[in-house]
Amino acid sequence: MQNAHLVNSHLGMVTISHPFHPLQGQSFSLLSIREVNGLRRYSLQTDTGVVCVPETWTNHHAPITLPPSLSFDLLTLKELAQLLRTLEESLK
Repeated sequence: MQNAHLVNSHLGMVTISHPFHPLQGQSFSLLSIREVNGLRRYSLQTDTGVVCVPETWTNHHAPITLPPSLSFDLLTLKELAQLLRTLEESLK
């Protein structure tokens, strides 16, 4: 048995929030919500067709935060390299 979705039902608007998605920051009509492997996926109507994205990539989920940039000076990188060499030797 298949689940049919009402064509005229209005489920609201969804904004894509994933920082690397090409449509990030744009809002679209929500056509349907489906669960796949325990994760909710949203079908969104765009100008060029329908796209399906995970709920976690939208404003309906907690925002994705990227880690802060790491910055090392040359001395710290040398110390890190030495630490890695020491660890590698201890594993042999």
